[in-house]
This record gives sequence, C-alpha cells and structure tokens, in this order.
Amino acid sequence: MHLHPFGYPILSTHRRLLQHAWQQDRALFGYCFLYTLAAAFYPFLAVLVPRYLLAELTRPEGARIQALLVILVVFFSLSSVLGFVQHIIRGHCKYRFTLLRLNYTGDLCHKLMTIDYQYMENAHFWDQYDQCFRAVQSNDSGIEGNYSKMFEAPAQIITILILVLLIGSLSPILLLGLLLHLSVSFLVQQRSLRYTFERREEIGHQYRRQNYYANTSSDFSYGKDIRLYHLADRILAHFSMAIQGYTQIIRQIENRKLLFSLAALCTLLLSDALTYGILSLQVWQQQITIADYSMYVSAALSLTSVATLFLTSLATFVQEGQYIHDFFRLSDASLTAARGNHPAFRSGTLRVEFRDVSFRYPGTDRDVIRHLNLTIEPGERLAIVGINGAGKSTLVKLMIGLFDPTEGQVLINGVPTTEFSREALWAMFSVVFQDIHVMAFSLRENVTCQTGEPDDNRVVAALTAAGLEEKLSSLPKGLDQTMLKIIDPEGTEFSGGESQKLAIARALYKDGRMVIMDEPTSALDALAEKDIYQRSVSYTH
Repeated sequence: MHLHPFGYPILSTHRRLLQHAWQQDRALFGYCFLYTLAAAFYPFLAVLVPRYLLAELTRPEGARIQALLVILVVFFSLSSVLGFVQHIIRGHCKYRFTLLRLNYTGDLCHKLMTIDYQYMENAHFWDQYDQCFRAVQSNDSGIEGNYSKMFEAPAQIITILILVLLIGSLSPILLLGLLLHLSVSFLVQQRSLRYTFERREEIGHQYRRQNYYANTSSDFSYGKDIRLYHLADRILAHFSMAIQGYTQIIRQIENRKLLFSLAALCTLLLSDALTYGILSLQVWQQQITIADYSMYVSAALSLTSVATLFLTSLATFVQEGQYIHDFFRLSDASLTAARGNHPAFRSGTLRVEFRDVSFRYPGTDRDVIRHLNLTIEPGERLAIVGINGAGKSTLVKLMIGLFDPTEGQVLINGVPTTEFSREALWAMFSVVFQDIHVMAFSLRENVTCQTGEPDDNRVVAALTAAGLEEKLSSLPKGLDQTMLKIIDPEGTEFSGGESQKLAIARALYKDGRMVIMDEPTSALDALAEKDIYQRSVSYTH
C-alpha cells in the first residue's frame, strides 16, 4: 500500500499530463519558455522604478528632468513589451490547453460508451465517479486548469526566488515573517480544498438531484404533463429541497474555510507589522534611504502578492489533481468483464435458452428472476406477457448480454452468452426498447446508426416496413432531414408513435438474426399496431 502526503500520487498524475502534452503539442513547451522570460521579470518593474524615481527626486542638488524622462520611458517601454508578450502567448496557448482537455473528454466519452452496461444503472458507481467528470468540464479547473497553472508556475517561482533573496539580504526576520504568513495561507487553502474533496460524493449526489429537477423543468418533452397534471409546484418543491441539501453542504464547507482563514489573518497582521516596523526603523536609523524604503516595501508587497497567487494556485493545483487522478482511475479501470471470443452466428435464426436462470441487480438482494427455464426455438414468434415489473425487460437485457445471470446460463444456439464478445452478441440481435431515443442526426443516420456507406434503398425499405413512408415523403430534405431542434432549428420532431416506428425501422435495417421488441407500439393505436407487426414480419422473411 502506497502512502501519499496529498492523498494521491501527485507527481505521476501530473507527469502523465505533461507526457500527453508532449505527445500532442510540443510547441507548448517552447511557448512556456518565452512566457517565463517575460512574466518572471515583469513584476520587478513595479519594484525598481519607484526606487529610481524617488532617488532622483530626492537628490540634494535637485531632480534632473532628463533623467526622470529616461526612467519613465524605459519603464513604460519595458512594461508594454513584457506585458504584450505575456498577453499574446497566454491567449495563444489557451485554446491549446482546451484542445488537450477535449482530447481527454473524447476518451471519457468512449470509456462510458464501452464499459459494461451494468455500471450505467449503478447509483454507487455514479456517486463514486461523478466528481471525476469535473476534471474535463471547465476551462479553469481540472485538466485544463492544471495545464494553465503548470504553464505559469516557472515564472512565478523565479520571481519569488529573486524577491526572497532581495528581502532576505536586508532583514532575515522580515523575510521569515512573510514566509510564515505565506506558509499558513497555503496550509489553510490546502486543508479547505481537501475538506471539499472529502465530501465530493455528497456534493455529487446532491448536484445530480438538483440538476435533474432543473433539466426536467426546462425539457419541453415534460411540458404537457407538467401543465396538465399541475406538476410545477411538485417539481419546484423537490427542486427547493435539492437546493437546500446542496447549499447545506456548501455552507458547512464555507464555515470550515472561515475558521481556517482566521489563522491566515493573524499571520498577515504579524507580517505587515514586521514589514513596516523593520523598514521604518532602518530609515530612522539611516541604514536605508527613502528610495530604498519604497523599493523594499514594493518588494515585500510583490512577494506577498506573487507568492499568495502561486500558493493559492498550488493548493488548487494539488486538489484539482485529486479529480484528475480519479479521472485517470476511471480511464484505467477495467470495467469490461472478460468474455469469450466465439463468433456471432451470421446466418439463420437463433435458438435462445434460459437454463435455470436467476438474476438480481447489482447492489440489491432481491431476485428479479428466479430459476427460469425458457426456450425460444428458431423461427418461433413468441409474446411474453406479464404485469409491470415482472421482469420482461430484464429478460431482454439478459438475452442480449447487457447483464449476465446471477445464477444459471443463457445460451444462443447452445453457446453460453458469456462465450461471445459483447460486439458479437449484439450483432445477432435487433432490439427495440421501451424507452425510445431519437438522435439529433439525419433521418438516414438515425436508421443506419453505424458509420460507413449507407444503403439508401434498405433505409427506405426499413422506413416503409415501419409505416413511415408517408412521413418520409413529407420531409423537405428526405433522408437528409435533421431530427430534433436542439442542434438544427429546422429539425423535425416526431410524435411518440412516429418515434417508435423510427426505432422499429432502425432494428429492421440492422437485420439481426433475431428481432426483439419490448413494448415498441405502446404509443400506437390498435390498427397501426397490427399493421406494423404485419409489415415487420413480411420484412424479416
């Protein structure tokens, strides 16, 4: 067991980020070098210029106008050049950091679409990993935020070191006071962020609750029910409770931060007293001039400012690394069970056998199905009837391998489903589920689903078999018509029945060895339902 002072392997986590940046965009490291040169020395202009101006203005023989102009011109010239270089490089690299984050976002999307389906219905899985999505959700936090902090850190470190040497050469006590305050501030920041991370599962759970009610209130698909059944008050009441639960956690976190910050306030007062007291004493003793006083005060303020920024960024960097580590942990986790490599049956219909099958959903102790024995012979058309919650949809999930039986076996042509890869198993079935999902793609893409060259003749035939030939002829762009309006304002919204027909067309186009329909015509009238089944049977023969 490895013990890590920050609760996770901070060095290997960020080394992985740097390796990814080196592989994807090596130019970033060159830009970082140039940025460091400009940003490291920019703060010293504010430290040195007042000192030279005051030295010139307090000359016994009087200030020289020409010397003052030279100081001001040099200051504004250097300030403009260094500031411009920082701004240009920082802005140019920002979109590069975004691209690096989006690469990881794509990896996460692929992971979630390929892990075993059982995790998608597992609330504990989402409680455990929900906050790791924070690593890729924002420009200012997570992966992109830490890339930015690593980019800026070398310049900040160089500035801090030079200021430490400057102040330490005058008064070690003054330096110790500043460092004490900065150290306490860092520990306060780090502990506050650590406490927030420790409560991430509670935060994630409450956030999902309030997010659900917020999305429900703005999702037009709920609009009719909300109005007809006066659900608005009920939704708002639950939304209010979710917000209260979320804000209660945030309030507790902020109260803890407030207590921590009192220690930092005390050290700040001590540091300021030492700074002004020691410098004033040295002026009174004529050990330094007023111009030097100005320079050292500016240096102390600059050190406090730059170091506070650096240490605050460091504390955030360390804590955001926790979410990045969780992200990598999810990326690396083996969430796909080992299966066999038996090839899919590509011809003929299938014989499906449930042999003494029992099943309970992960994390529960109640069997949904118990000791079921059922055989579906090749070519047989079978209707399974039962009350709601009897397990009919669960049978479908077991048959196509979304879940594996807790006990017993499901066999396809005598071969256990666990002997097939997921892809081989899914290739044999065309399934229409109860919950229909129309994608914001073209009508053609909604039917064919997979990438590659589509067969428009088969697409039209599948739509016709599903009873959508008239709808197809009414669409201005035909098969190229975009579905839904969320992406294309001119997209088409299908009715509930039409969406079910589209799902049937999708299943028919796939041409699996067995077609499974889980209440696919619940939104259709009896005549339309009969017509669909007749068309589907004719299409599959």
